[in-house]
Amino acid sequence: MALFLGMLVVFALSVRMAGGRLLRLGDLRFKHTWLLLGALGVQFSLFKLFSNERHAIQPVLYLLSYGMGGAFLWVNRKMPGLWLVGVGALLNGTAIAVNGGIMPGAASAFAAAHLTAAPSEFVNSRALVDARLLFLGDVFAVPGWLPIHNVFSIGDLCILLGAFIGLHRGAGSRLLPSGTGQFSGLVRERNFIRLWGAQAISNQGDWVYTLGVVASLARRGLGAETLAMMVVMQAAPRAVASALGGPIVDRFNRRRIMVVADIVRAGAVLSLLVSPDPSLHHLYAVAAVLGLFAALFQPCLQASIPNVVPAERLVAANALVSATFQLAIMVGPLVGALLVSHLGLRPAFAVNAASFLLSGALVAGVKLPHGRPAQSDDEPTARQALVEGFRFATRTPVVRGILLVTGMIMFAAAIRNPLEPLFVLRVLHSDSGALGLPPAVWGLGMLLGSTAAPAAARKWSCERMLTFSVAIVGVAVLCASRSVMLSSLLGLWLMAGSGNAVGTIAYQSLLQYRTPDRLRGRIVAASETVLDVAYLAGVTLAGWLGGHVGLRTAIAVAGVCFLLAALAGRLVLGKGTRVAADEAAASVALQDEQEQDHERARARVPGRAPIPVPVPLQASPFVDHAVEVAALRTELFAALRREQDLLDEVARLSGPTAALERELVASLGQATSDVLQAAQDAARDLVERAERQAERVAHSPLPAGTRRRPTDPRALAAFDQLRAARGESAPEPIAVVRLIPIG
Repeated sequence: MALFLGMLVVFALSVRMAGGRLLRLGDLRFKHTWLLLGALGVQFSLFKLFSNERHAIQPVLYLLSYGMGGAFLWVNRKMPGLWLVGVGALLNGTAIAVNGGIMPGAASAFAAAHLTAAPSEFVNSRALVDARLLFLGDVFAVPGWLPIHNVFSIGDLCILLGAFIGLHRGAGSRLLPSGTGQFSGLVRERNFIRLWGAQAISNQGDWVYTLGVVASLARRGLGAETLAMMVVMQAAPRAVASALGGPIVDRFNRRRIMVVADIVRAGAVLSLLVSPDPSLHHLYAVAAVLGLFAALFQPCLQASIPNVVPAERLVAANALVSATFQLAIMVGPLVGALLVSHLGLRPAFAVNAASFLLSGALVAGVKLPHGRPAQSDDEPTARQALVEGFRFATRTPVVRGILLVTGMIMFAAAIRNPLEPLFVLRVLHSDSGALGLPPAVWGLGMLLGSTAAPAAARKWSCERMLTFSVAIVGVAVLCASRSVMLSSLLGLWLMAGSGNAVGTIAYQSLLQYRTPDRLRGRIVAASETVLDVAYLAGVTLAGWLGGHVGLRTAIAVAGVCFLLAALAGRLVLGKGTRVAADEAAASVALQDEQEQDHERARARVPGRAPIPVPVPLQASPFVDHAVEVAALRTELFAALRREQDLLDEVARLSGPTAALERELVASLGQATSDVLQAAQDAARDLVERAERQAERVAHSPLPAGTRRRPTDPRALAAFDQLRAARGESAPEPIAVVRLIPIG
């Protein structure tokens, strides 16, 4: 409690520093505040008044207080930050409920915080021997040498972060950008909801199946070499298919590709149910099929997201996909363990097959643009399509930079991942029961980062988000290499996981923003290939580093690689701007719309080749008006591209002649000035002669048989204009006359 109150004081001071007004918090109106007061009263009574003796009713009352607090948070869920407080309370309540009314804690965290509790004393947290869901318990510690030392959980961090957000938003602070409405707006995008649901269900089934396969290998008495071979059998076909399957994703209907991939994978997994004890070669074959068709499904999914959500919600869509993927990593193995331990291997395989079938059913209802017709004469071959994608990736600075930076990131992650368990056991001297904590905390950090990414994207560009998040990961990993206790490592892993999620969402969104739809499948597949190659290289180096330079140095090398990736991102991608990102998205969307309209127009006239020039309607009575419009738009975009190419060529050629051009302009300017001066002098002389002549005529006697004609206004106006050109003031009017005969 003291730690929580101290943090609230710090948060209040930060509100003042960020320009907020704490008095504005008085305008907030909460509902059913008696629920919150009752929950706090119950907890105060349990831990301050009646904590000396343990009774059976105390855990029940403790859970009841969480229920009352959860009800208060639910009725006030629209208040800023309270949803995150509710997430933290739910995580804490879950850990307490599965451990009999006691919050589990790590022994290392209690030792670091110098906390001990008597066996007869009722406390809200205790180091249990057989703790369940320990990663949700009090695994972090504030060191004992600090005045406010205590242990805390990931749920406590969520509660503090929610309070921080609520204080700043309620007080009108300028510190935090708002992400309100980003996720809720996606609910109205039915096609995206179907894609997202298919991905979420399929991922859950994948991780249930993974644990089932591991359990099957363990029952056979097989070791790590067989498991590694299983990973290779799935990863190798995936890498090859990612490199060569990009043209398939761009040429054919992506919805059909995803449905076929789900059906084939479901059939492969169902084949394991035919035999009560599948052979090892059967498992290898299924792994190869899963890897091969996953390499087609994933690029189709990533390339289709921009087709089903508006550009302004693309970051939120990627964040939701990333969050559900991390949730599947955390929940799937738990569900798989329950199924395998209670029902055996076959239910785990059946769940994965059912997840593929359900995923295919959801994807079948998604409306996506059709791919390019394969029967057209102008369609490029597979080799030409690969070359086209390669040229776009290498000649587009943003795409080239993303592939470089993400490859460096994956290389660094591949060094860290396999050495993490050894670091926990041999360097931090933790027991084997703590091996699941670091990846679980990293995954929780990725969940938090996924929820924060849409709000960050409203204020910062994707380029800046990527660079900053990778730098955070690098600093965290570098500091973790010097950790001496597990609790400090977990705190750093939470920060690194958040940065990992934001960086992943940023690079995916940036790649989708800057790639036209006709090439997006190939570019996403190329990105997957770069990641696979970088991962294999990093794993290979990790083994050598761990055996020759030590685990601490190897983890430090991974941190340095992350920082180098952040530096490379800053150099090759720059800061970026929100306006630039929006304009790029609008440009890509316009180009995609033009291409889709053209394809739809061609589809109305089967077998007709693309129209290179507009055809008059009178000359082609069978050509639909839509074809004419599409042809005109095609010619317009082609002309614009040719114009841009010419401008680029002019700019390139004009570089060496810049000095000559400046000299020529100066010479022309001087010549023009001389000509104007001569013209002004000639005009002045002409005016003076005209005035003298008019004056002589006005005062001379009239010849016989003539009379004077009144002054011509047009002549006066002409003289005034000439005098104005000379910069002289107008004199007294002079009668300009013309002699005309009388009668």
